[in-house]
Amino acid sequence: MDEKTILNEERLEKYKKSLHQYEPDIQNWLVRIYDDYDKQINRSIISFLKKDDLFFLYNTDHEFRSVSYDCYAQLIKKNSFLRDQTEMLFEFIKDHCICQY
Repeated sequence: MDEKTILNEERLEKYKKSLHQYEPDIQNWLVRIYDDYDKQINRSIISFLKKDDLFFLYNTDHEFRSVSYDCYAQLIKKNSFLRDQTEMLFEFIKDHCICQY
């Protein structure tokens, strides 16, 4: 049991390190999802964002909020755990755009 816990902690820490460019709240949110549901949801979100050719031109909260609603509508179909997570999804999308500069 202890070995399994240690391995899981190492797995979570490795994942968290891969998210170093994001704000701590966003990192914690993504790690919680990974721990609870074994999903690296940031990959799905980024994949969705790559389909929007204008995404990196967005710079207002309104634009980020709009794309977060579209993303939510797409992701909720396969990821019901995202229910009530629209604010964190918005924060991730906004932070992702900022981190790419």
